[in-house]
Amino acid sequence: MNEKVCKRSKDCRDLTVTVHTFIETQEEVRTRLSHELHNGVGQALYSIVLGLQIIKENDLDTQTAKHLADMRGVANKALHAVKDIVFELRPLMLDDLGIIPAVRSYIEMAREKYEREIDLKVIGEAKRYSTKIETMLYRICQDVVVLSIGCSRIKRLSFQFHIYEDSIQLDITAMGCSVSRLYGQESEKISYVFGAIDIRTRQVNGSMNIHADADNWTKLSITIPLPDLNREGE
Repeated sequence: MNEKVCKRSKDCRDLTVTVHTFIETQEEVRTRLSHELHNGVGQALYSIVLGLQIIKENDLDTQTAKHLADMRGVANKALHAVKDIVFELRPLMLDDLGIIPAVRSYIEMAREKYEREIDLKVIGEAKRYSTKIETMLYRICQDVVVLSIGCSRIKRLSFQFHIYEDSIQLDITAMGCSVSRLYGQESEKISYVFGAIDIRTRQVNGSMNIHADADNWTKLSITIPLPDLNREGE
């Protein structure tokens, strides 16, 4: 019996290490692709748009001007598509300004793009945290927003950050959706996302709790402990 318990415990530890390694590798690939798209394709498209604008200022016949305007529209559309992809992969703002500005910008984009009611409130003064903590918090917010798009029962999302000296607490409330009343595909989808969030949370020694009303809401409470000296890159 003891040998079986020890083997299962070892298997669980090995699986946890494998999952954490996969997540870290995935983030490294996302970061690399994001920077390459921004610095390569994004900058090239911006140069094309700028060049077309300069040409437009010259005296052109009607047909040429129309063709030029069409080309500029296509280039602008491609540039915005690249920006959206970069934002989904890993926004540069997360590395440059930190978790709160990055989440605020993502929520503003999601409100406009998906026409969702999403609120953000920050209690306390946010600082720069380790790359791992900032990335984990951003991915959790992103995962929940994406989940809400595919779940018609979720009517409004509320993100609330509580910033303390020794920890960060993130409360996410989904109004109109109680996990206690979900069945079938929606239940499986939410279970999968919550499982992924739990794995991300434990990766930084955090904890996750789920609270649900009988009918109308579900709340995730995520607590992340902060080391004594928490600076970017540590």
